[in-house]
Amino acid sequence: MPPLLHSPLREMAVSNHPWRIISGAVTMVVLVSVLMFTTAWRTPDRESFVAQQAEAQQREAAAASAIHTPAIVEVSSKALTARPDPQPLTIKGRELAPGLTATITSPHEVMTTFGPESVTNLTDTTCTLPARLDERGSYLLVVRNRGGQRSNIVTFTVK
Repeated sequence: MPPLLHSPLREMAVSNHPWRIISGAVTMVVLVSVLMFTTAWRTPDRESFVAQQAEAQQREAAAASAIHTPAIVEVSSKALTARPDPQPLTIKGRELAPGLTATITSPHEVMTTFGPESVTNLTDTTCTLPARLDERGSYLLVVRNRGGQRSNIVTFTVK
């Protein structure tokens, strides 16, 4: 056989053993893949990509640690009496943060959810809701922060 026509791949292809053909093809695929991967990860942008990825992970960790579970300490208002118009309901608690939502359940189990736009005078320890308390009896209150963590459930009475 002339030297130009002699090659290991040709010998494997000409051979009557199927495993030689398969192993030769796999070897070629692996070599090409390694070459492409090595070339792609040796570009100058790799360092900036790795740095950006590390920064993003740090930001995510900081954001996750910044979200705490809210807690309601008490519900207060001057006089909670049943009436059809909204009255200010002041919530005292801990870890109350922007994006807070509140859900009030009436004595007849009607739930009213107040979105972040309805929560006013928000600080870390207090906020106010324009609650429509039109039935006498015990109401339930729960708040959730922007991350979905739920507070304890507090019961208050409307006379």
